[in-house]
Amino acid sequence: IIRAERLSVIHLTSNSAVLQWRPVLATDSGYYELRYKAVGEPQPEKTIVLSSTSSQAELTKLQPDTTYTASFRPESNQRLFSTLTVKFTTLPGRSFLIL
Repeated sequence: IIRAERLSVIHLTSNSAVLQWRPVLATDSGYYELRYKAVGEPQPEKTIVLSSTSSQAELTKLQPDTTYTASFRPESNQRLFSTLTVKFTTLPGRSFLIL
């Protein structure tokens, strides 16, 4: 079983986040599925499929100062893995003073 602390946000901006995990799949033994969505928003969650050799993913085109949830699951026909989740909030956007 994978422990939740193995999925973490390692870099955060107002419109992106980089998630990192410890690889648990052998090469070509499956894939990782990463889903994410803004909390409370009606849009469907987005899905990214990553190769078994991946250890991080960058989520882009996020909204500033918004809380997101991401779920991560290794998919393999060799063994069953638990789904991991992480919640993060993007940084506030830049403010401009117009004179």
